[in-house]
Amino acid sequence: MWFLLWIILIMSEMIFAEVIKVNYNNRSISDDQIAESIRNPKPESVKDAIAKIERDYKDKLLSIEVLNLRENNIGIIGAAEILKFAVKNLKNLVQIDLSYNRIQDVRGYKDYEEFEYWLQRLLEQDSLQSINLGRNYLDLDWYRYIRAQLPDESLKIMWQ
Repeated sequence: MWFLLWIILIMSEMIFAEVIKVNYNNRSISDDQIAESIRNPKPESVKDAIAKIERDYKDKLLSIEVLNLRENNIGIIGAAEILKFAVKNLKNLVQIDLSYNRIQDVRGYKDYEEFEYWLQRLLEQDSLQSINLGRNYLDLDWYRYIRAQLPDESLKIMWQ
């Protein structure tokens, strides 16, 4: 009898678990170095945006399923930081939108290697269904390169 009640309790928590969608769309979020160099008006840095998410959703990071960072000024360095944060903290992330930013294909540079490392880790997460990288500075050659690295997981990348 107690076992049955315990199962019902666990199932009800799973069914009624809160799903969180974080919308940081069009907030002028910029890579940390760029944000620090601009004085007026001072844009929000990636570091500040991540700190705000951690503060606002302190005990609910595992409930975040959607992270929308569309239409900001995030470059390759900031994108790597966001992907790193997502891999380490957002274990149930289903969708992330980084479209309409300033992410560039700069293969061969250390900053790019960091971005690619965390992108691959995120794509490998079972919960992730899609990452939107559309309208950045990534072309078909870059996508073919990623597709060769991760044939199945790269199908999660959206371009629009």
